[in-house]
Amino acid sequence: MLAAGDWKVAWWAAAAVAVVLGACAWSMPGVPHGNPTAPAADARPPHGAFTLLLTSYTLEGIGYIIAGTFLVAAVAQGAPPWLGGSTWLVVGLATVPSAALWAALSGRWSHPMLLMAALALQAVGIAVAGALGGVTAALVGAVLFGGTFIGVSTLALAAGRLLRYPRAVALLTTGYSVGQILGPLVVAPLLHHGFGPALLVGAVVVLAAAAVSGVMRIVVRHPGIGGAQHEIACTSGELVDHGEHGRAGLATTPDQRPRP
Repeated sequence: MLAAGDWKVAWWAAAAVAVVLGACAWSMPGVPHGNPTAPAADARPPHGAFTLLLTSYTLEGIGYIIAGTFLVAAVAQGAPPWLGGSTWLVVGLATVPSAALWAALSGRWSHPMLLMAALALQAVGIAVAGALGGVTAALVGAVLFGGTFIGVSTLALAAGRLLRYPRAVALLTTGYSVGQILGPLVVAPLLHHGFGPALLVGAVVVLAAAAVSGVMRIVVRHPGIGGAQHEIACTSGELVDHGEHGRAGLATTPDQRPRP
């Protein structure tokens, strides 16, 4: 652990790592051109479903940034000095397998259902860290927060693409970014009472995001593809509704099928 006065070293180290990773990413081959998720010419964009998804993801941006900003400080209040920094370490460790875990689960359940579950778990984790003290509450909150926020982004962006809404990923990213700007402003008046109330507000906002995802699951039949890894990898094909659990699967397009 770095001493309190050495935070600049950590920032410069993070910047150096970002430069190296950016150079590696720049040299990676691009994906084939094409837009397999483009809507058909006569299809109407699903405005209602996408509005619900955008609302949920924007609320997640608000709640996520509140927790990400004040989680360590809230845990460190009235706790051993080592617990604050260790909490963020646990968040990072829980993040590592989370994307693969949620992608695997999406092969069994639809995106709206998983999005609702991930947001609900995240809300519980934030609330536990904000309302309860002690090592156990901090660890539970860190695991639930770290194990869900990457999964939420993966599921939400994949769901937006599967809805075939124009510029879905760009709009969702914008809503998420706006939420992250608003989050600290929303809870700023509460900070003179400590960081716990701010985290509780964040938990309520994330729970509201989960509720909106639940409405999306009930109101619309979302094409939650059986396997987010196919969508993330831009697998070519067409979505075919199998009528099970409101999900869809990828089937080859006519030009991809073998000729007799």
